[in-house]
Parts: sequence; structure tokens; C-alpha cells
Amino acid sequence: VVFRAKRGISYMGDVVIDDVTFLHCVPPPSSGDPCTPEQFTCRNQNCISQDQLCDFIDHCGDQSDEEPYICQGFSSRCSFEFDLCSWRQSRMDDFDWLIKAGSTLTGGTGPISDHTLRDPSGHYLYLEGSFPQAAGQSTRISGPLLSRRSKHCQVRFFSHMSGEGIGTLSVFRGGEERGFDLLLNLTGDQGHAWQRVEVQLSRQEEDFQVVFEGKVGKNPKGDICLDDISFSSGCLLASEEEDSTPLPPAGKHWFYMI
Repeated sequence: VVFRAKRGISYMGDVVIDDVTFLHCVPPPSSGDPCTPEQFTCRNQNCISQDQLCDFIDHCGDQSDEEPYICQGFSSRCSFEFDLCSWRQSRMDDFDWLIKAGSTLTGGTGPISDHTLRDPSGHYLYLEGSFPQAAGQSTRISGPLLSRRSKHCQVRFFSHMSGEGIGTLSVFRGGEERGFDLLLNLTGDQGHAWQRVEVQLSRQEEDFQVVFEGKVGKNPKGDICLDDISFSSGCLLASEEEDSTPLPPAGKHWFYMI
């Protein structure tokens, strides 16, 4: 399906599209070939990558890749509908991430709904970029302790960074011995939509955590939002209980040079 728009003879001719929905549609029929070991067999016999399981997106077309009994073994999968799940607020930052439904408090920034439910009643995590926060201040959440035995591990999440005052969203990976390495740094307006982001987590010599850091931008129109964080099937929880690994002071991180 393709939408095509053509400009008219006057500037008074904006064309706007919103809320496109497909009803009673199904994915293309299965080829009939068996799925490979690297793939998941959907209930409708379609094949998808194992990395697409339980990421809050219906890749199969029949929701079988998001079934609760399939996803119960996935580490720290969180939609923020009720709480932070196994994610924790840092004590070494300037303020906390907030759980929000609907629009954020400041106009000209933030989404109108969450990513999970696509509804104003749905919840997401966000950084409030206006007062009392000041430019350059940071907030962090850290995930559970993941095992160094994890293979082909990646963290998947959806971010919303829209507004002229957007600061920075960073993703760190690390542990108490080697410090935290910066894996991703998104700065400035990324568009008025939820964007899917995948970050590869290469094998480590020690158990590790993933940390999200949001930094306040230059003016109040800078709300940074997160939703639907999940880890791929190759990510394993460490055998011991979650560790309270100390984080570096807000706005800074340290590196271990090999």
C-alpha cells in the first residue's frame, strides 16, 4: 500500500494523514518450508528471526511471538504499565525518571501516547526537561545483572525524542571492575515518533549491567521518553541475585583500557 501526495498550486494546501489501520488483513501465506534453527515458527507457520521474539512488536501477524508463555523467560522485559519492573533508579544522578501516561507536561515535546498500547492511557518512562531540572543534569536507570555467558545479546527499546530543546540519551554497558563503556549516544530532535533502537551487547569477561542515561537539554522543550525495553533471547541473567553495582557520578563515566 502506497500513499502518494502531490503539491498543489498554492501554499494553502497541506495534506495530512494520521492513524492508519489495517483491518482483517493477514501476512503473506507461508512458503511451506520449515523454519531454520535460527528462526521461530509462528502459529500461522510463518518464520521470523529469534531476535524478533518478545520485543513488543507483532512480527508473526498473529501475536504468537508475543505470547506470555513464550516471553516469560526473557530478561527484564518492561512496558512500564505498572512499575519499573527489574530496572532501578540510580542514586548517583540528579533526579529520577518518571512514569507517565498521555502527553508530557510541556507543549512542543514528548509523545501523545505510549508505544505499547498506542493509547493515552498507556504508560512510558520519561525525563522531564523543564523546571525544576536544569540544562546538563542527568538521570539514570540500570538493568539487572546479566551473565558474561550471554551470547548474541542485544537490548531493544523504543525512544521518543522530539522538541527543540532535546538533550542526550546514552546507553552504557559495564560492571564494577571495568567501569562502564558508552555504546550509544543520541542527541537532539529524532522526530515526532517512537523510534525502535537495537544495541548489541558484545561478550564480557565479567557479569554486566545496561544503564540508560538521559541528559537535560538547552530549553524546556526537551522531554526524552523510553518504552518497551527488552533483551534478546541470547541475554542471560547472572546466577547470583541482582547486584547493586555503583554507578559513576552523573554526567561522567570511567573506562578500563585493555
